[in-house]
Amino acid sequence: MNLQSRVASLGQGGYYHVSFDGKSATGNLFVPATGWWQNWTTQVSPAFMLEPGKHTMQVTFDGNGPSGGMGNFKLVRCPARYARNRVPGSPAMVPGLIQAEDFDAGGKGIAYWNGATSNGGGANYRPGETVYIENCSDAGGGYDVARPTRVIG
Repeated sequence: MNLQSRVASLGQGGYYHVSFDGKSATGNLFVPATGWWQNWTTQVSPAFMLEPGKHTMQVTFDGNGPSGGMGNFKLVRCPARYARNRVPGSPAMVPGLIQAEDFDAGGKGIAYWNGATSNGGGANYRPGETVYIENCSDAGGGYDVARPTRVIG
């Protein structure tokens, strides 16, 4: 299987990896420079195997790029079925589509960790979270997690 991520970054972004059940499946992935925060591209991970069954997927933003930022994240797609009809913060079906802004519920220190004290992105989505969630201009609209710092889920 390969994961597909929708990413954008003004300059060279940071690096991240995707784990299943605590084990890295993708190795380090680097967010490419797309020329602007809302110029989106699809990034495809190297192929990996995942046994059938229930798994916990974690996206870890490991470090900023040379421009000082991480990049913007719209979604992670596990090719095959499309799984969008769910409550934000609840488990997603994989294969399917996982919107970045629908990361697990639980709050700071449980579902994610960052140094922010508020949602600097200004989107009125998931009130009370300190993740930078903003309106997204990618196909389909919605939201993205912008310039993130270690969303755990």
